[in-house]
Amino acid sequence: MITGIIDIGTNTFNLLIEDENGRVLYNDKIPVKIGKGGIDKNTIAPDAFKRGIEALKKFKEICKETGAEQIFAFATSAVRSADNGKDFVQEADAQIGIKINVIDGDREALFIYEGVNRAVTLGTDAALIIDIGGGSTECVIANQTGVLWEKSYPLGVSRLLETFKPDDPITTAQVEAIENHMDSLLGDLWAQVEKHKPKTLIGSSGSFETIHDVCASRFGHELLKPNQKNARIYLHELDLVSKLLVKSTTTQRVVIPGMAAMRADNIHLSAIQINLILKQTGIKTLLLSMYALKEGVLFTMDKEHEPWLTSLL
Repeated sequence: MITGIIDIGTNTFNLLIEDENGRVLYNDKIPVKIGKGGIDKNTIAPDAFKRGIEALKKFKEICKETGAEQIFAFATSAVRSADNGKDFVQEADAQIGIKINVIDGDREALFIYEGVNRAVTLGTDAALIIDIGGGSTECVIANQTGVLWEKSYPLGVSRLLETFKPDDPITTAQVEAIENHMDSLLGDLWAQVEKHKPKTLIGSSGSFETIHDVCASRFGHELLKPNQKNARIYLHELDLVSKLLVKSTTTQRVVIPGMAAMRADNIHLSAIQINLILKQTGIKTLLLSMYALKEGVLFTMDKEHEPWLTSLL
């Protein structure tokens, strides 16, 4: 059966369509930025609401054109934390027939683990998996036996951008304020890292893909390929690229080779977060997983006992 998975994220809406043999028929995203203008107020702003509905309409048509026989849609931080998130869910159903499953942060983290576990070979040593989204950051400590600990934090880059409203370029004082804010919320992560002692940080999709390609463009490595599952990001390259991203304006970042234009306004906040985590944990190896939530959903659909809502076609 051909299945479509829609990941309704805070920055991007993602659509993955696969057939029963695991062949990818479609895999792309739309930079909806549903958290823009409202996530710091726990609401979906009217223009963002409209962009979200239009993106889902487009995804519905792509699913029909590709021959998808079922659609499962999952919403994360921006929708679940918005006072009008329920209105968005109801509107998507009424207008388009897309029934949205709103999942909590723990479930989101577990789906991310399932995706990463198919892209990167986990060993007996613990690894720290990080997914920096728009509304939240999911942290998972796991090894080949399974998840050892997981938690979702309200530290997504859109949320940070809307909350702190930093200058462009961001000032040193604003970087310090954001670092202090993140550090104040991540205390139990630091404790779990001390307990499990992960040797590797695995960045899941999104911002990590963009940072990889900026590093690759700057230092002469190959860019990510569509069918690639994983890659390595070298810390000395990350350090230099992070400094470039933080000191640049959005306009300057857009034209940096390897940059995904949709991430130019907040990628420096991802770099700040990654560097803080590396500094506090002392981890020296950084890998990238091209698989994330939507792949994790697809890999576990036959295992889940949850009553996931399927959308009309």
